[in-house]
Amino acid sequence: MKGKLEQILHETTVNLFKVSIFYIPESLLGLMNIQKTKEVIEDVNKLILIDKDGFTLNPEDTKAGLFILSKKLFLDENIILLYDFKENNSKGGFEYVLEKYGEMVNSLLYLSEWLNSHVQDDILNISTDQKTALKLQHQFFLSHKHEFEKKFCKISQVFPNSKLNTKTILSNLKPIVPKLNKQFVQKPTSKGLERREHIKKLKVETRAKAENYLLEAVFGVNITKS
Repeated sequence: MKGKLEQILHETTVNLFKVSIFYIPESLLGLMNIQKTKEVIEDVNKLILIDKDGFTLNPEDTKAGLFILSKKLFLDENIILLYDFKENNSKGGFEYVLEKYGEMVNSLLYLSEWLNSHVQDDILNISTDQKTALKLQHQFFLSHKHEFEKKFCKISQVFPNSKLNTKTILSNLKPIVPKLNKQFVQKPTSKGLERREHIKKLKVETRAKAENYLLEAVFGVNITKS
């Protein structure tokens, strides 16, 4: 049972973070107890796009609004995964998964709302397309929460502190600063057919690393320790 619990939590949590857009707010460095060193300043107030394989994309080279649309596919996939887990596992195990998953959904809903509401103040040169992506991301999380509640439970029943405070949520971002530019896995690019096999191999090797870094370093999630 332990293995199944870890697997479903890993799969659904990774799906929550696939196709995401976020940034580290300079305005909250003090709240996260991070000093504004030169290295730190280089990492804050910059949009980061993470694709379905855990690679980062350059927001200047990506239509963020179109990019974020596929996020809903992975949120919908989680509903199917939860249904399947419910049918094939014990009631106790399923309730545990609902609790942990509900916590994560609420946390990401709050975080996406905060980023969407404050991005105009934190990123002065943000484009209309990028603002649209942040807004859509929040709407997708909100819709997903409603569907999750309707089909399985009220999140408030398994996660009483639904109104999380900013410090609790954004403190999960602390480990990434000032590691952002150094440790994120950037998506490889190719200019010729001869490099395709190499890139394919590289993707396979780095996908797990990217997922684990995304979950643990960026958002403080460690499935194996849950």
